[in-house]
Amino acid sequence: MKENRLSVSLWGLIFLVLCGCGGTPRQAALADSDAAKSTHPLILHVSPRGSGTGDGSAARPFAEIVQARDFIRGLRATEPRSVAGGVEVRIEGGTYVIGRGLSFEAEDSGSAHAPVIYCAQPSAPAVISGGPSWSLSEFQPVKDPIALQRIPEAARSAVVQIELRAQGIHDYGILPLLGHSMSSLEAKTRYRRGPVAPELFVNGHPLRLARYPNEGFTRVGKVVEVGDVIRAWMDDARGVRAMEHSWVPEDQRSDPPRGFAFQYNKEKLAAWVAAEDARMLGYWFYNWSDQSVTVSSIDIENGVIRTVEPGGYGVRQNQRFFIYNMLEELDSPGEWYLDRTSGILYLYPQNGGVDATVSLSLLSEDLVSVNQAKNIVFEGLHFSHTRERAMIVANSSAIEILDCKITNTGLEGIVIEGGFGNLVSGAEVSNTGKSGIVLSGGNVATLRPAIHVVENSLIHNFARNEKTYNPGINLSGVGQIARNNEIHSGPHVAIIFRGNDHLIEQNYIHDVVRDADDMGAIYAGRSWVSRGTVIRHNLVRNITGYAGGTHLPSAIYLDDGLSGIKVEGNIIINAALGVMLNGGRDNIVVNNLFIDSRRAVRYTSMENAYKTWAAMSYRTLWARLRAAPVNTEPWLKAYPQLVGLADGRPDLPQNSIVRDNLLFNAPWVRGIDGINPDVERLGEVRHNVETDRPPGAFDPLRRVFVFDPDSGVFDRMPALRSIPVERIGLREGRRLDGGHGMEDREAVE
Repeated sequence: MKENRLSVSLWGLIFLVLCGCGGTPRQAALADSDAAKSTHPLILHVSPRGSGTGDGSAARPFAEIVQARDFIRGLRATEPRSVAGGVEVRIEGGTYVIGRGLSFEAEDSGSAHAPVIYCAQPSAPAVISGGPSWSLSEFQPVKDPIALQRIPEAARSAVVQIELRAQGIHDYGILPLLGHSMSSLEAKTRYRRGPVAPELFVNGHPLRLARYPNEGFTRVGKVVEVGDVIRAWMDDARGVRAMEHSWVPEDQRSDPPRGFAFQYNKEKLAAWVAAEDARMLGYWFYNWSDQSVTVSSIDIENGVIRTVEPGGYGVRQNQRFFIYNMLEELDSPGEWYLDRTSGILYLYPQNGGVDATVSLSLLSEDLVSVNQAKNIVFEGLHFSHTRERAMIVANSSAIEILDCKITNTGLEGIVIEGGFGNLVSGAEVSNTGKSGIVLSGGNVATLRPAIHVVENSLIHNFARNEKTYNPGINLSGVGQIARNNEIHSGPHVAIIFRGNDHLIEQNYIHDVVRDADDMGAIYAGRSWVSRGTVIRHNLVRNITGYAGGTHLPSAIYLDDGLSGIKVEGNIIINAALGVMLNGGRDNIVVNNLFIDSRRAVRYTSMENAYKTWAAMSYRTLWARLRAAPVNTEPWLKAYPQLVGLADGRPDLPQNSIVRDNLLFNAPWVRGIDGINPDVERLGEVRHNVETDRPPGAFDPLRRVFVFDPDSGVFDRMPALRSIPVERIGLREGRRLDGGHGMEDREAVE
């Protein structure tokens, strides 16, 4: 067969050079700069004890960060020499509640040798918050008899309240529509997600809106009205046998679209009938697509609950859902409810004492936005309590977010889009409403990488509200890097990637894909042209998914024809399925270790599926192939496999390599449920070895995998020696020390 390679473009070579030296472009310039050695930065101070008339000195600090920003702007205009060595804004410990987001523009930039640094002091956390806080002691018992009647009897004496209007708070927001299936509704109906409403937190932990059941899900009863299925309105559903519901021509669509209805327990429905703004979030049809809907009506006599909005994919009996935002279900510690008519907030406190801190996210803006700026550093700060994102960096370069803590956001934690060479290092990102960290950028036409990096960061308890397709890390565009991160405790995917030439390495991922099936801890799909990504030396554990699902969740999942990806030297432990390749071509799966998994590798052929249930995916694959500049010089050099692809058989899994993988208690299966015969016939599948001796074990104290040389593991598979087990996951120190390039992107000979 022909040699199978993942080639490197010209920009890819530049990418290797920059990555191989360690750090960002600003760090490289800083190391060689004479100015950095001889010029001292201007020091400014911000403190909770400061004032609006402060001058930024230690004796008279500013009270707000925005004062320091504006002071620096003034110096640049009037005394530019005073900031020639850069600026260091030292932010004293305390909480800084802001009513407007902090914005940084081009005029706030530093330079490679003289950055502008906003840093916390080590004495105490410096928290930038988008909402007010109260002591739990400020809450009062509930006295209103009507409210008490609605609260479950066993909880009435425990629930407390606070009147937000008396606190000067009048904007309560509207509960948004949520979930993956909303994409179809937004494309074809008047329904929109809407902005995130305020959320409540106690001692930094998010509380749940009063709901049933308190944890997990209940089940859809008999469906009495399917309503409209909006996915069947989409253009790619026209004329294909790909869905349970046929395509609906435009002149046959309801306006407004019809919601659905199903039977449910009459006793529970009777308790809910007075709820005025109840919502339900469920996996209404597929176990990989969530959606919230508004309760339209409750019919106690017939035991039926109806919705306003239709389901994106429809609804079927026995699917999982929960109902929320009801004072009638305020029955458990850690729940809350806001009456938007009276402005009264009700809380069932957890065991935290009267000194517990209760915080409400009010800010409907990003806490920090950076636009078209360069060489700004945010270090050691804690960003929390916003209905939007903690930080967005747009069209900027050499912005560094170091050792920051991001918590309790309504949307994503950190978003970096456009620009070049931005860095997130040493962060902890948790309790985000959507994704943890999002990196995008680079030039697809020229394959110029953006080289945004997220490294050495802990990301957990993400996707609180929008549960599916909102990963811990989201990579798109060209040339992003995710390395040495730990990602855990997510309902769905840990890392999603789109686009070209990303590097996903040395991450420790565990206990994700907890609520779903047919998903992977690392996932991408539906493109023949999104090539060049390397997934190597990651440790992935405990990917078992939703036990009642119909599709096995995977540690690594290349879906719907995804092609040209290298999966090398990963350690996968206790996964329902190790690596899943659903069609696709030119993929490389080599030198991986599979332990205690139901199946090691599955590689399908989609030839027949593209004519039936995957017909819509096939249309998307072709559309993306036609749109890609495959015949331009950068693409011809990088991906010669795409030449003539449209004239051949792109539906077949050709030219893939699956070899030199070691399996312990992870069966190697051939056929429809394992390696499809077409993959073996059209590619290279060999030397995938099953062993009956444990090759090593995971050390939970050190959080590393330890090989056992006495097991003969390296005799049977010598290439496993190259897995840097001690370097996987979080590492000591702020920055990593290089070795993160994509220098080895070719297949094993």
